[in-house]
Amino acid sequence: MNILVNNAGMARQIKLEDIAEADWDEHINVNLKSAFLVTQAVLPQMRAQRWGGSSIFRLQQRRPVAWWDPTTRRRRLGCWD
Repeated sequence: MNILVNNAGMARQIKLEDIAEADWDEHINVNLKSAFLVTQAVLPQMRAQRWGGSSIFRLQQRRPVAWWDPTTRRRRLGCWD
């Protein structure tokens, strides 16, 4: 194993107050736990190779977000990871 690319991820547009615990658990499992488990699984082989040329990449998606800014009374746009 020379290269591991952790590229799993998901996002839903749900208001914070409407997120069910099952939705939260799914989000954490896909975005965090999956990367942890796969990385943990390949580490023994990478270490046995003494890390010679081995790399682990974690990719994330940037997505646009819009929100209402009450101080300027305008819709704001930005990105979050």
